[in-house]
Amino acid sequence: MDPSSLSPPFAVPLLPPPSRRLPPPCWSPEETSALIDSYRDKWYSLGRTNLKATHWQEVADSVSTACPNVSPPKTAVQCRHKMEKLRKRYRAEIQRARNLPLKKFNSSWLHFNLMDSMEKGPNNDQDLIHANSLYKLRRNGIDSGGRTEGGFRIRIPSGVSVAKHDSRFYPRFSDEKRNHNSGYGGKGLKDGSVLGKRERERERDPVEEMVNAIKVLADGFMRTEQMKMEMAKEIESMRMEMEMKRTEMILESQHRIVEAFANAVSDQHKKNKRVPSSPES
Repeated sequence: MDPSSLSPPFAVPLLPPPSRRLPPPCWSPEETSALIDSYRDKWYSLGRTNLKATHWQEVADSVSTACPNVSPPKTAVQCRHKMEKLRKRYRAEIQRARNLPLKKFNSSWLHFNLMDSMEKGPNNDQDLIHANSLYKLRRNGIDSGGRTEGGFRIRIPSGVSVAKHDSRFYPRFSDEKRNHNSGYGGKGLKDGSVLGKRERERERDPVEEMVNAIKVLADGFMRTEQMKMEMAKEIESMRMEMEMKRTEMILESQHRIVEAFANAVSDQHKKNKRVPSSPES
């Protein structure tokens, strides 16, 4: 048999090797905390503007210095992506807090206090110290009351400061703190002004808001009652006017009837006088 007459074997197409996507880098809580601190310092030094590639490299170097036992060290791109995720998570926590009643928000996120202090501004040094203390306590499994648990829930204060205070007993301090932080809201995220407004709303005393609500309700009730009284007066005035017109019409009708009857009697009397009496036959 002629070898040239044999059909060539079918060529098996080679499939491209499956693409291997590297898993996202694993960030330990210590690395994440160091990233937030390094980014905060660099962000504040630049006037809260966007960081460039060189700045992110400095942040990555700072994270590597703070966590020297981590291998391999995080790159600038990884730090930037991680910071974007942290900010996205922070905005989600704030949005969840807006949908809850006042002073009822408890965030279970480990890094919420650090992110919250960073977004509110560099003037909250005491807030930052307290947030770092809470972070260390939670890493050790100890809550604010001294009990050891597997994981505790940090109570997030409804005001601007992490150190919670009662505005009913310290009204002047509360107002000064509120006014001091209100001028810094425009430098944060895009929705920083809305966030500051929501925080000021959550900071109000519930008793004061309840009193204001009662006042508004009482004012509305008084206006409604006043409108009812005015409408009753107008209706009574219209009723009296219609009654007077009705009485006038009745009196006028009676007067015309009497006048017509008197005229008829007078005409009949005149006719009787004109007719002469017949002579007796």
